[in-house]
Amino acid sequence: MVNKESDVIFKSDYLGITYPEMVLQLKKFTGKWIPTEDFDSKKIDEDFLKINNILNSHNNDNSDEEILRIKINIDTECKKISDTVNDYLKTKDNDHDHDFEEATNLKLLDSINRCLLSLSIPPMGDTFFNKILGHKAFLNYTELSKAVVNFNILSMYYFGDLEYGYTKFRNAPMEVVGKYYDEIFPQTEYQKSNLEESRLNNFKHKRLPFINKSNSDIIELDGWNLWILGYLAYAHLETINNAREFLKPVINEAIKSKIMDRVTFKKLVFSHDKSLKKRNETPKYGVISDPDKVINDASFDNDSSPLQLNNLLSYSKILENAQKVCEKPLEDIDIEEIRKKGRQNTATYLSLKDIEVYIATSMRSPVNFTTTAKFVRELFEHEIIKEMNLRYFDPTQSYSHDRIDKGLIECLMIKKAQVTIYNAQESDTFGKDSEAAVSLSERKDVVVYIARIFGDTPKFEGFYRTIDDIMQLPFNGQTDTYNNIISKLSDASRTQPQVFIETDQLKKILPNQSGKSDAIKYFIGTFGYELIKDLKIDDIKLELQKLGYTSFPSSKPSSFLLQKTNLYADLTAIPTRLKDTFDNLDNLDDSYRLWALVIMIQLETRALVFQDGHPLSFQTSPFDGVARGVIITRSVLSTAEILKKLLLRSTTYEISYSKYAVLLREIKSKSPVRVMTRESSLSVAFWSKQEEGHSLFRYCLKPSKENKCPFVH
Repeated sequence: MVNKESDVIFKSDYLGITYPEMVLQLKKFTGKWIPTEDFDSKKIDEDFLKINNILNSHNNDNSDEEILRIKINIDTECKKISDTVNDYLKTKDNDHDHDFEEATNLKLLDSINRCLLSLSIPPMGDTFFNKILGHKAFLNYTELSKAVVNFNILSMYYFGDLEYGYTKFRNAPMEVVGKYYDEIFPQTEYQKSNLEESRLNNFKHKRLPFINKSNSDIIELDGWNLWILGYLAYAHLETINNAREFLKPVINEAIKSKIMDRVTFKKLVFSHDKSLKKRNETPKYGVISDPDKVINDASFDNDSSPLQLNNLLSYSKILENAQKVCEKPLEDIDIEEIRKKGRQNTATYLSLKDIEVYIATSMRSPVNFTTTAKFVRELFEHEIIKEMNLRYFDPTQSYSHDRIDKGLIECLMIKKAQVTIYNAQESDTFGKDSEAAVSLSERKDVVVYIARIFGDTPKFEGFYRTIDDIMQLPFNGQTDTYNNIISKLSDASRTQPQVFIETDQLKKILPNQSGKSDAIKYFIGTFGYELIKDLKIDDIKLELQKLGYTSFPSSKPSSFLLQKTNLYADLTAIPTRLKDTFDNLDNLDDSYRLWALVIMIQLETRALVFQDGHPLSFQTSPFDGVARGVIITRSVLSTAEILKKLLLRSTTYEISYSKYAVLLREIKSKSPVRVMTRESSLSVAFWSKQEEGHSLFRYCLKPSKENKCPFVH
């Protein structure tokens, strides 16, 4: 029987590693034990019962004598490990030749494998041990813990399962282990920089730029008329022609008067409308209630519109470009000519052997085409990735006459691409969601770009940082998560005296069933209102139009806002300050500010759904069963940065262990890209079904020329 004296077996330690900690690290390494976020391994040797439970979690029916035997075996091998490490350290000042280090590794491996067998865990091969652990991992607790976590990351990345990762890698040959390990964990900074430089040169020097005005198979279509490639082009034709006809004399007058800013130009639009009314002339376009609307309906290029002042163009140049567009109305023959070029581009895309990037987007209205084209241009001309000469499928430059062909073309492009970038825009669509799901099932990386209102404005930097902190809070049960949310909001409240609120009052506004979404709505409604209330209305409208929002409040702001789906519910769910403003809305300026805040709420809660909220934000692949998630980006800059890292295979990851799951996250965005459930019945049921009928499923591991997941199908 076990007596109290047996505790002493586990009180010994060497170099800061106690024997229970050693056992736990080995079980964690092999996926047989997974910690929780609140677990403190330093306390493990203070409680014999905890040791007993952890060491024997694989077999709760063991007798006390069997438990003692296991502990004695492990104690013996741990002492051997200690002796081997101490022998190595005694000669650390001498030059260790290869044979000495190999002999040290073999001694350690022999003791480690005996420990594993005592715990009913399969032993590991020498090549695997030397590469992943080796004697250096046992010099101190920090090195051992780091090596274990790194291997857990490796297992999650390639297999989505800790235990199965160990099973597949433990006897793999060195060329396999080394290949996949060095892919994620280059041994030195020098090796890392050399790998990245070599991969970058493959992009830079082996081909010409994809779109080159002097020599390119892709015809870069004029941004003014991209909407023609849409299926609803003929439905928009009359409205666009009428709007351009109305603006033609206005633009001519603006050029003649040397107007140099968009505010004065918009006043001129109103002035022209009034002069027509005085002459009892009604334009084909109709009544001008808002100059922004007629400008948007004219479907100017997003950067060259008289409303959009681009830093690269003088305002006079912008007006000259607009004047050319308005010279003559578009006719059927013009539409067919532009579509012919779109079909030629489609043929070019089909002929490409492969591409790096597929852009998933939704384009129904003309402004969807111009804003998408602007995003694509800004992304691939960004200095971070421009030199890579990437090949990408740009949906704003392609046309197919048939919806079935278009769908098949897009499926093919996804299959050719390495990365899919999902441009979230204003709303979800079946098409975009399907493309993201197909990409994940094809084991592609998926980046979801969700823009932010004033995301590049320094004034909003701290504001968005707090929202990111709330989004990234781990879920550890409703109560703990709620307390963490309240803590974050209280901290933010203390930095803003004008919106300070006591914690008790905050808990009344956000009761204990509130989640991250409610907290974000509260935060935007309180802190966002303070930031946006002093902004110029024209600046707010410009920011929204850059993101593709063209519907604005009219002379009856309350009715406009109430027409928007779920809008009133969003407003009344957030604090009294914003609700009172809504209920007493009596001017157009307040309406614009509220509209901007509501869009802000929609964008931030959409990001939360993608990153943390929706149960299907992970998709499993029919090829390997691994559950993959998307990477969230909130700016063109961050999208360019993560795209470069994904293509150069230099992305870094971190792993988190919670009560419910193991998550692998991309470090910068904190986006979960792999997940493993800790619900054993779900795991067994899932993998049993996944492997049904696949005799070789998940059983072959070999090097891959494409450096993708190491599976043979």
